[in-house]
Amino acid sequence: MTVNVSDCGTRTNFTNTSEVTAVTPIDETISDRSDDGSDPRPDGQTPTPIVIDPDPVIGLAKRNVQTVLNADGSFDVTFEFNIENFGNVNLADLTLEDDLAATFDVNNGCTDIDVVSLTSDDFVVNQNYNGTSRTNLLAARNDLPVGDKGAVLLTVNVSDCGTRTSFNNRAEVTATTPTDSEISDQSDDGSDPRPDGNDPTPIVINPDP
Repeated sequence: MTVNVSDCGTRTNFTNTSEVTAVTPIDETISDRSDDGSDPRPDGQTPTPIVIDPDPVIGLAKRNVQTVLNADGSFDVTFEFNIENFGNVNLADLTLEDDLAATFDVNNGCTDIDVVSLTSDDFVVNQNYNGTSRTNLLAARNDLPVGDKGAVLLTVNVSDCGTRTSFNNRAEVTATTPTDSEISDQSDDGSDPRPDGNDPTPIVINPDP
């Protein structure tokens, strides 16, 4: 027998006991309570334990979809973020942090970063994200059930970078487990959000005079 159980809160340990009854040829009812294991000995009645071993795992990948150099010297970059729940518990309160000011070094490099678009078919995005002072791409209370995944698309315009033509960028996703602990993963370059990868995503501008 296989059953699906949900909404157990923080409980991870349970016990279960079954009972069998039968009627003898002389109409006498007999019974036996279950014993844990596969040996149905009549004198045992140890409950069967059910132990849930939570294993929260989240993965993030970030892909540079395209980098377009504009006539005014600025460039548009489109990023795709892929997030997946690889664990065995639902995850809540997702955040997706991407500090573009650090990537493009607004103090010593590029001077202007503007968000062109921020969209997702899977999550509610933070419309106040600007990549500098507000770096969380997701709105509050986004969740990710077991085995689920979702994507976010971000396009930014970056200008006044001087002679710099290459940058590296990394984002980070965090989530809360059913036991209120926090897990996180740094992005890996590409579209596969494997939890064990954290290679930065390159941005390369190729001038074509």
